[in-house]
Amino acid sequence: MSRVDSLINTAALEYVTFDLPSRGLPYQGKPSIVKVRPTVSREEKFLKSIASTASNYEEKLAKYLMSITDLSEIGLPATNLTTGDQLSLLIFSRILAKDQREYPKEVTCPDCGKDSIIKIDLLNLNRTYLSEDFVEPISVFLEKHGLTVFCRLLRVKDQVALTEYHDQMRRVNLNDTIDPSTDSEGLYAYTIEKMMKGEEEIELSYSEKREFLQKVDSISYNLIVGVQNDYYHGYETKAPFECPYCAYKTTVSFDFGSDFFFGTASPKQ
Repeated sequence: MSRVDSLINTAALEYVTFDLPSRGLPYQGKPSIVKVRPTVSREEKFLKSIASTASNYEEKLAKYLMSITDLSEIGLPATNLTTGDQLSLLIFSRILAKDQREYPKEVTCPDCGKDSIIKIDLLNLNRTYLSEDFVEPISVFLEKHGLTVFCRLLRVKDQVALTEYHDQMRRVNLNDTIDPSTDSEGLYAYTIEKMMKGEEEIELSYSEKREFLQKVDSISYNLIVGVQNDYYHGYETKAPFECPYCAYKTTVSFDFGSDFFFGTASPKQ
């Protein structure tokens, strides 16, 4: 222990347990509880640097999570997390780091159209969990095609792989200017494990899965993509709202913006 270490109150950096919204079910026997600690200054600096990066965004967020959790000890790489678990851990880590109870967010009243700031109670956010009997893969029957598609939940590694795919495409074709964040067919292609037509099992390459999603009818496409919403797990991003101008009451949806994760913007997103 250095002299500096002796000056730091280690209790301020103690780990706090966090129940994964997935219950750990997609990870084949891995624990459902992860330990998370508040960030130190060098990790805050690293996190803020991610906001200005144009590449390897998801990989860098995974590195950040590996640094402040016990994911390494339990043998669960952050890139193997579902996107629901990843986002939930990021939100929880920022709540710990900021040591704040409320998060201000600008809302436009749907009745009178005026803007006001609501304060989200961070300590009482509800979380949605996967059902205890959840299993992968998830079967989706496409009646129009007589096909059963077997899907899994999105993982962080799928987002990483999609970025790498487009980086490779740009090296081959300089005219490839597709933003990976808009390539939904490319992303959801990773979630397809196999297909069956009657008793015949059909294995497709990644390129064939992309092509299938690009060419299939919109109803069938939405059934496949809808699996991710059907098995949503994570923080519930809704809050009660009463307009201070017209007293209109409703429930509003909100997103955690870059200001929450990186401290780079105002509550208005």
